[in-house]
Amino acid sequence: MEHADAAPLETPKQAESTKNWADAGAIGAVMFETAVLNPAIDQLNFIASMGTALINHPDILLELLGGVALVVGGGSMIGGGGALAVTGVGAVPGGGVAWAGAGVAATGFLAVSHAAGRWTNEAVGDDATNVVERPSPRRHPINIVTTTACSRTRTGPALPSRSRGEPEPATQPNEGSTAP
Repeated sequence: MEHADAAPLETPKQAESTKNWADAGAIGAVMFETAVLNPAIDQLNFIASMGTALINHPDILLELLGGVALVVGGGSMIGGGGALAVTGVGAVPGGGVAWAGAGVAATGFLAVSHAAGRWTNEAVGDDATNVVERPSPRRHPINIVTTTACSRTRTGPALPSRSRGEPEPATQPNEGSTAP
């Protein structure tokens, strides 16, 4: 009756199935990390870096807002000049205002693009922040599976540990050897 409490033996087919499920789980974990986790970590760190860049360089924000204001103002000038030119009486001044508005809007686009470039350069340069760190490669599921599957146990006496600078212990010749 003592054998009734013993755990049932695992057949080779069950052992192989268990190993296959472990391998599939490790591969799934790697795929999830590669396709979902790493891009999300990169995006989060980049957004944090963009915020840090704006905090450290408020002039970039002012340049962005100024550029947007120029684009809006230039668009209004284009609309107003076009409306004035349609009346016929104000064709000459309306056309001039519309062309000036196009110049103001183009200047605004240049200011916005310059500020966006500076903002990105600062975010990936000096103001880069890592809010979330990636997991260590040593704790990676694939490394754990292959390390445990390929590890060998060493038999024999433990090797003595030596600290740096300590001389190597003298070895005793074996009995019957012809070593000098």
